[in-house]
Amino acid sequence: MLSAIEPRILVLAPLAEEWSILLRACEERRPTEIISGLKLPCSYVPAWRMALAQGGHGKTQFAVQAQYLIGRFPSATLLVCVGAGGSLVTDLSVGDLVVGTETVEHDYRLLFAGALSGGARCICIGYAARGVAGLHGGCVALPAGEPPMSIEIIPTGAALGAEIRGVDLARPNDDETFAAIERAYNDHAVIFFRDQHITPPQQVAFTRRFGEIEFNIFGERWSVQGSPEIVVVSNVTEDGRPIGVRRAGENWHSDMCYASRPPRGTMLYALEIPELFGLALGDTEFASTAAAWDALPERMRRHLDGRRAVFDFAGRKRAFPPTQAEIDRYPPVTHPIVRTHPVTGRKCLYVMRDDCTGIEGIEGREAETLIDALADHIVKPAFVYRHQWRVGDLLMWDNCTVQHRAIQDYDLPQRRLMHRTTMGGIVPL
Repeated sequence: MLSAIEPRILVLAPLAEEWSILLRACEERRPTEIISGLKLPCSYVPAWRMALAQGGHGKTQFAVQAQYLIGRFPSATLLVCVGAGGSLVTDLSVGDLVVGTETVEHDYRLLFAGALSGGARCICIGYAARGVAGLHGGCVALPAGEPPMSIEIIPTGAALGAEIRGVDLARPNDDETFAAIERAYNDHAVIFFRDQHITPPQQVAFTRRFGEIEFNIFGERWSVQGSPEIVVVSNVTEDGRPIGVRRAGENWHSDMCYASRPPRGTMLYALEIPELFGLALGDTEFASTAAAWDALPERMRRHLDGRRAVFDFAGRKRAFPPTQAEIDRYPPVTHPIVRTHPVTGRKCLYVMRDDCTGIEGIEGREAETLIDALADHIVKPAFVYRHQWRVGDLLMWDNCTVQHRAIQDYDLPQRRLMHRTTMGGIVPL
C-alpha cells in the first residue's frame, strides 16, 4: 500500500520518456497501485527507497500531483526534479543543486548516492538543469543531453526562434529525435524546418505528438478534404469563392486566446508563397512575450501581479466576420495577464489589443490605456523575429510565450496557401 511507502528520495518526472529512462536505470523496480482520483502512477524501488511521480505531458495536473507527493512525504531526504519538474523548485541556493545529463547511460544510483552523502537537498536533471525554471541564487547548471547527431539547431539570433536541420518530417522520427525537437520548441518558442514535403495526414500526425488537435472554428468553413483538423489559410479564390481564410492574423495576437483552454501551439506548412520578381512576400512576425515580461520594470510587474484580462471572441475585426452562432460558442473569458509556461516555468505577458477587452478591477479607460501600453511593449523590435517564408517551410510557435502577425504586403495574382493545425489546449496559469 502507498501509505507504507516512506521514500528517502522523491523523483518528479513529468515526461513519459524521462519516466522510462529512470526506470530502465533502476536495478530493481516493481509497480504499485495508482492513487485513485489523482491518476498518479507510482513506482517504489526498495533498493533506493524511492517514489517516482509521472504526470501527463503538457498537463497542469503534474504540478498538482507533484505538490501532493511533496506534501505527502515531507521527510524525503532528496528531491529530484527531471525536466519540467524544475519549475516547482523556487528556493534553491548554492550547494543545494547537483546536476546531471538526461541520458540512459547515466548511473543515477551513483548520482543520488553522491548527492545524499554530500548533503544536497535537490538534484535537477535534464531540462530542469538549464537554469530557466526557478533556479537562481548562483546555482551551477549544466545543459540537458545534446540532440541526436543528425539534428542541427540554429538559433535565429533574435529574442526567439530557431531552425532545425537534419529532420525529414515525411518519415517517422524516433522518440529521441522528437524529444530533441520538443526541447528546441520549449527553448526557442518558434522553430521551423525548411524543405519539407509532407501530406495532410503526416502534418496531423506530427501535430498530435505535441498534444491533442484543437479544432479552429474557421476550419468548419475552410478545411482540407479528408483532414478536418487542418485549416486552409489562403487568399486564393476558385469559382469566385475563397478556398481558405483570407487576411488571417494581420494584427498582433495569440491564437484562440478567447477560448477557455487556448492551444499550446500552432503549426503552419507553406505550400505556396507570394513573390514579386523572386522577392518573397507575406512574412510573419513573432514577438516574445517572455522577453517582454523580463524587460518590464519591477513597479509594473507588481501592478500586474494577480490581475486577469477579459478576452472576447467578438472583439477582433476579421475579414470574414463570425456568425452569431459562432460568437455564442465563445463567451467572454478571463485569463491571467502574467502567464507561466507549463513546461519551462517562464513568465510571460498575455494581453493584446482587440481580443483583450478589459481588465478585472480596473475601470474601462484606464484598462484600455494599460492594454495598449503592454501591447506596444510586447512588439518592440528587440523582442521580434521576422520569418521570411519559403515553399516547404513547416513552422510552429508557442501560443503562451509568443504573439504573431501576418504581413499583408501582397494580393492576387500573388498566391499564398498554407495548412494550419493547432494543438494542446490548456487552462492558462
